Amino acid sequence: MKLACSAIFASLALAGCVPTMKMREGPERERLVALVRQFCAAEQSADPDDTAPLLVASLRDMLERRAASGGAGKPLTSGDPKAACEPGRTWYLGGSRQFAEVRMGDRSDRLDLWRADQGRIGDILYGRKRRVGGRGFGSLRSELIAAVGERSAAAPPPPPALPDPACQPVGWNFAFVGTDTNVYRQGAAVRVTPMIDRMPSGTVEIPLRCTSGWRVTGPATLGADRTVVTIAPDAQPGAIVAVAFRHAGKPVELQFRVVAKDATVLTGRYTQQSLEGCAAHEPVRELEFQPENRFSVTFLPFESYRDYWGAYAFDSATGKLRLTVEGGNFVPSYLDLEGEAELSAGRLRLKDMFLGSRDDRPQSGCTYVF
Repeated sequence: MKLACSAIFASLALAGCVPTMKMREGPERERLVALVRQFCAAEQSADPDDTAPLLVASLRDMLERRAASGGAGKPLTSGDPKAACEPGRTWYLGGSRQFAEVRMGDRSDRLDLWRADQGRIGDILYGRKRRVGGRGFGSLRSELIAAVGERSAAAPPPPPALPDPACQPVGWNFAFVGTDTNVYRQGAAVRVTPMIDRMPSGTVEIPLRCTSGWRVTGPATLGADRTVVTIAPDAQPGAIVAVAFRHAGKPVELQFRVVAKDATVLTGRYTQQSLEGCAAHEPVRELEFQPENRFSVTFLPFESYRDYWGAYAFDSATGKLRLTVEGGNFVPSYLDLEGEAELSAGRLRLKDMFLGSRDDRPQSGCTYVF
């Protein structure tokens, strides 16, 4: 334990020498280090939507008011975070007030927060006073108070706002970008939805207010309401489009490949309707063609179970289809995986192919209708 009598703590309206203790290795310290990394990344991105979720409501409100008065665009730290920004020391005061050091070259600022803030920053204490308009400021809060015309720089910060329960990453496996299609054609308007996987209970939609930093790269544009991505009509078939956002401090991204407007695309999930020219004991209840030329066959679907899977090659001009098995839970001994595919009016026909059967008997000359 050591005593610190610096002006930093005086700015916190704490009198006299303040005992502080360096934090031990463990989850609390790792949380503060992670917060510094998030802060550095948000500062360097220069995106207010990235920075705002890290700050308590009172700081966010004052930042918005400063932006409205034309004061936006400056780094939140006393130095330019693009020069260098990395975690430094972590320590606490009285067990509930915590500090994390932000190093920037020869400068050292501090993030001030309470455990109740759930990883949100209550103030940024400058290692060197920042000169603004002929005045020196020791923290972001004092600078913002002056910028928005408030008088009481010594007033204690208001209690932090309670976190939005809908935005908390509790009980989820991963976030992803959901779309309303598996086929991304030239000129198409694709609906995009931020989603969370909560398996085994399913998936749920993430409220848009819990996301930030939306962007699209490639031959497509994102609508102003962040719900629709429109692919350019002249996008080159095979071009890659990436849709990304940030949630709970983490990047989330979907990439898809553009296909020609009128191209025959097998992507989708099909159920066998009939079988002509041969007989099989068990119908194919799920034949799935996935992006990036992947397929799977399932006779008795159950949760994520698949019988066998692999890669496929399809020539839309000739209709030639070839499946190549790469693995499986049950791979029939007798398979004929080269033939022709025809897709018309939502019906898929596979000619001169045999996808196998649970009774594992050889067949030939089969035509499947899905």
